[in-house]
Amino acid sequence: MKGTLILTDQKRIQNMEFALGFSMSDFTLEMYIDEEKTFEKQLHNKYEFNKCMEQSEYDFEEFGSINEDDKKQIQYLREHFDNILDDVEFIKLLFKDVNPKEYIMNNLISLNKNIVLDEYLGITDLNRIEELIEEYKDVVDRIYINLYGNQQNTSLMDAYKTMLLFSKKVEDIKALDLSPMEQVMYVYDLVRDRVYTNEDASDPSSKSRDLTQVVFGDKIVCLGYANIFGAYLTCLGFKNKIVDLKTDNDSEFGHARNVAYIVDPKYDIDGVYYFDATWDSKGDDQSNSYLYDYSHFAKTKDDMDAIDIYDFIDVHFPYGPNNLDKQVEEIIENKKYADLNRYILSLNYMTNLVGGKRIDYMDIVYMVTSIGSVSPKDFLKRFKDTYDGVVEKFNKPIYAETMIKLLNNVRKVEYYQNPDWYPYSGEDMYKTFYESRWNFEYAHLDPEQTLMLIFFGPDEEELKELRPVDYFVNYILENNLEEEIRQVKLTKTLSLVKNKNN
Repeated sequence: MKGTLILTDQKRIQNMEFALGFSMSDFTLEMYIDEEKTFEKQLHNKYEFNKCMEQSEYDFEEFGSINEDDKKQIQYLREHFDNILDDVEFIKLLFKDVNPKEYIMNNLISLNKNIVLDEYLGITDLNRIEELIEEYKDVVDRIYINLYGNQQNTSLMDAYKTMLLFSKKVEDIKALDLSPMEQVMYVYDLVRDRVYTNEDASDPSSKSRDLTQVVFGDKIVCLGYANIFGAYLTCLGFKNKIVDLKTDNDSEFGHARNVAYIVDPKYDIDGVYYFDATWDSKGDDQSNSYLYDYSHFAKTKDDMDAIDIYDFIDVHFPYGPNNLDKQVEEIIENKKYADLNRYILSLNYMTNLVGGKRIDYMDIVYMVTSIGSVSPKDFLKRFKDTYDGVVEKFNKPIYAETMIKLLNNVRKVEYYQNPDWYPYSGEDMYKTFYESRWNFEYAHLDPEQTLMLIFFGPDEEELKELRPVDYFVNYILENNLEEEIRQVKLTKTLSLVKNKNN
């Protein structure tokens, strides 16, 4: 077994000097140290260690939370404590008052192991990672941090390479002068240009899921797609989250996708949308057919739920955006205040995305205990006021009129970059419209139909006979998109000829 040893200068509950921890390792043991109880001394402090194991076993049994993995961890630690360092892969430093760098240099025994700093960094923290590389340059090959998007500890240099890769790519994207939603569609196409590939049976699951391993490797599953897309969105400045989905509360089968808040005045877009690059991803290394399918791009939650082939439950957003206020009102009327927790979780999830005001969990405590100034009536008003301010952002579908313009503006940029890969013609636009199942908000009629409508009123039977392709053709003609596509392709052809002649 390979484990993590956590060193801390703060004692846990009941003044215990050891504690069981939880991580991606086979086992995690937390150890208290100070000037008297040093790392070396605590490695031989069997008395305090046994107290911890006995208390852990009691707590697990008392609260019914112990499982076979917990039992195996406790048994393994009991049997191997005397030589615990032999099985430790990482030493994590959780210090409040101790300087990590000084501790490492003064405790050379720790340098035989990989050291994890108490640093949780995001993909945009390039300046911070550069500072850490400089600070720990003498031992940089041993230092790890926690990078958002990675389940496993990440070495400083791997974290730096990951951040640098996204920083450079996003610089190039910003130089294209795309609008916000155009940027989103552009990176969506980049992310889904990967074939879904599971890790080998002998590989850790992180190989196809962790951001760093996925961008520099050849394995990718749903969480890998979501982590890459989320990293791009973050670097581009969009509020976004990874959506953690399960088929039921106890199921190990799950899925991951993205949700983001997008504001783009160019297309009159101001809402929260869901994206699933996995379902729209490349199916074959040699085929670009995935570029015709945006079925899971920029969907409202209701629309995404409607096309899901599984009955997913959103772990962090359990009740969805609609009718939360009515459900909460009913709970308060029945005085079942303890049932409000998950509704607050859902509301705060919404407000976190759009920048609204959160509901404080302590408001429920005040209601239940009557120790504060929050009455059920006050709480309900706060909930409704917050809810009314954010729910509309979750119910703004994007119609075909906008999607076609968006696709045209992104695809012509992609076509300029790689005309052999990106399909760009009137026929290609229609195929994408059809495959993506976009719906028009309005009926688009040709001039003769429009005149008939003006003079004689709507002919319901005639309108019913119009097919999506009719609306599409009329819309393309209205907006002169065929001519624009011809001009783009002509310009690209002339530039290729010019470059060839030079």
